[in-house]
Amino acid sequence: MWCHGFGYYGSGGWGSILGIFLNIALVGGVIYLVTKLFSKSTSNFNGIAVLEEQYARGEIGREEFLERKNVLKGK
Repeated sequence: MWCHGFGYYGSGGWGSILGIFLNIALVGGVIYLVTKLFSKSTSNFNGIAVLEEQYARGEIGREEFLERKNVLKGK
């Protein structure tokens, strides 16, 4: 409910303070989850790309390539 410009947490007091902290926690949680999601996917992709290059150049064998790829994918 909207009250005199104080937003939907009431007209000041504990409701307003709690609402501010909940909003900060919510925004912080979303930012954390988004950064965690993108950092994990890009780091695995980069690792697999480097691994594929090593395999293509003949620096590692097929078995080592498959083993390392499974480790990067978390299998």
